[in-house]
Amino acid sequence: MLNPLDPVIVNTNSQAKRYLISVGDGLLDSVGDWARESLGNNPRKLMIVSNRRVYRLYGEQTAESLRSSGFEVCVWLMKDGERYKSLQSTENLLRALGAAGFTRSDSLLALGGGVVGDLAGFASAIYLRGIRFLQVPTTLLAMIDSSVGGKTGVNTEFGKNLIGAFHHPSAVLADVSTLRTLARREIVAGLCEAVKHAALAGGELFDRTKGFLEANAKSG
Repeated sequence: MLNPLDPVIVNTNSQAKRYLISVGDGLLDSVGDWARESLGNNPRKLMIVSNRRVYRLYGEQTAESLRSSGFEVCVWLMKDGERYKSLQSTENLLRALGAAGFTRSDSLLALGGGVVGDLAGFASAIYLRGIRFLQVPTTLLAMIDSSVGGKTGVNTEFGKNLIGAFHHPSAVLADVSTLRTLARREIVAGLCEAVKHAALAGGELFDRTKGFLEANAKSG
């Protein structure tokens, strides 16, 4: 089992970016130190982008840790659901960043599932032609898929994710304790994504994933 304090290094191709993914239980308590280490001393302001449900569960804990590490914390909450991953929501977030006086040295932190992460990532890609952002996924699907790889974007009436940008996070923090509040359906969705990734990778990863699922199915 991974030590919560040991980051996993993700190596992407030479045209992309190299960044750290930290995986463990109870990491949100130290998210401020992690953010400061990931971003350095320059950022003064940090905008938490989330939705009301997730922020009610983890927002104050996250904000307090960030403040203790010297960040001036702002919060912007979007409505929950894929249909709110839109250009209108993006414009509202950009307006909030401008009103709060964010500069190119400041950053965003996406706290939530894939919808939150995609929108926050896209906004950070286009605000002032690009500022840094952090991913703190709170669903299994987002931890496995959307929080890594740098794909950001929004939906429109003519298609899903047709407007976006490749904009990698500076770092990703996956606190598995957040999975305890997920509905069974959301856990299943994440596990299906894990199976897909394992099948594409083949070999050892597929065997390990299959063994994990079988063992947990037998244990109930």
